Amino acid sequence: MNALKGLVIFLGILIVIAMTALAYALYYKSQNPDFKLFAASSPATSPSPTSPASPPSAIPPPPLPPLAAKSFGDINLRLPRDGEVKQMTSDGRRLFLHVDGPDGGRVVVIDLANGSVLGNIHLNRAQP
Repeated sequence: MNALKGLVIFLGILIVIAMTALAYALYYKSQNPDFKLFAASSPATSPSPTSPASPPSAIPPPPLPPLAAKSFGDINLRLPRDGEVKQMTSDGRRLFLHVDGPDGGRVVVIDLANGSVLGNIHLNRAQP
């Protein structure tokens, strides 16, 4: 019975140590993305540079971080006479303006880094 109590106490201490190491690693990983809890493997166990490359993974790359805002002055955007901006959305790097007018609409794509108009996507109404 005493051996069982000792085993339970020992395993409890191991759990506390593991949770402390996990909390330590998560905190320092959030401060420094290159942080590793354990040292890198020795050169003897690492694959040689002449070994074939592993197949590409199916995981898509992470999205790009948004750019820092820079001043680019004024943008003069020509709208149709009866046109109005219906909606604006952004993906962090580009601004999409949905402009509606009597002859149809368009989506204007603006680069947020320098303020240039990247292009227009024209939305023409079908003729009856």
